[in-house]
Amino acid sequence: NHKFAPAVAEAPTTLNNIGAGPEQKIYSSGYLTGGTGVYTPDRTDLYAQYDGVGQTYGMIGYNNMMYFATYPNARFYKYDPSLGWATGRTFLFDSVAEEQSRPVATTSGNSKIYIGTIAEYGLLQGALTIYDPATNTKTVRYPVTNQGVSALAYYNGKIYGGTTIAGGIGSVPTETNAKIFVYDTNTFVTTTYNLPSVGEALTAITAMVVAPDNKIWGFAEGWLFVFNPSTNTVEYIVDKFPSVDYGTGAWYDAALQITQNGLLYGTICAGDRVILEDPSVPAG
Repeated sequence: NHKFAPAVAEAPTTLNNIGAGPEQKIYSSGYLTGGTGVYTPDRTDLYAQYDGVGQTYGMIGYNNMMYFATYPNARFYKYDPSLGWATGRTFLFDSVAEEQSRPVATTSGNSKIYIGTIAEYGLLQGALTIYDPATNTKTVRYPVTNQGVSALAYYNGKIYGGTTIAGGIGSVPTETNAKIFVYDTNTFVTTTYNLPSVGEALTAITAMVVAPDNKIWGFAEGWLFVFNPSTNTVEYIVDKFPSVDYGTGAWYDAALQITQNGLLYGTICAGDRVILEDPSVPAG
């Protein structure tokens, strides 16, 4: 229960994203100017601020490395903490050829890293990029026509994704409702599922996480839902943030986190509240 407030120098940027590194440190990214902060928990004297990586939408620690997915052009970097920032940072690839811009979702599983992206300016078609660290190669899929990939979770050989109808700046959505998709990492087959009808269009899914009950919990606008991988159905959905309305979609907003004691915490910036759920208690 120790709490520290390190005397980090002020910077002309706002906090855009945070993530856990492989060496048990906390990484953060700035908006709009980029930059990376590294903080050691339970210490007031170990923190650092680095340049060289742009506006980070997604970050993930995997196999002793830290990976950063950044804007623009959905650029992807690897960082080896054992080598230090100056020499341990490597640019891997961008998504210019695939016309992708903002990598808003990341997850890992089956020895791969998965990145969900929003299309370039004026375009709608988002992508799921699969990166293989062992071979340093990528594969790109397009799960849902004219929708961006805005949430990802891995469970039992499959990627569970959520979409947004929003595309790059200047684009006009052609769809009305976000969707859930399941990508089988062994057969490479993608299956798409509709969200239940709730009397309004749900235009973006911005968070998904695997709970201890082995079900996928997510946020579709302000609606908290539970997707059962055994039946491929949404078995529970409730409006936790009634004031949240994305209109023509959103790139990212919600956050979901499972704690060590199995509880689920969730928040949405647009909703200005935090929720606490116990997945061990039957939904509803």
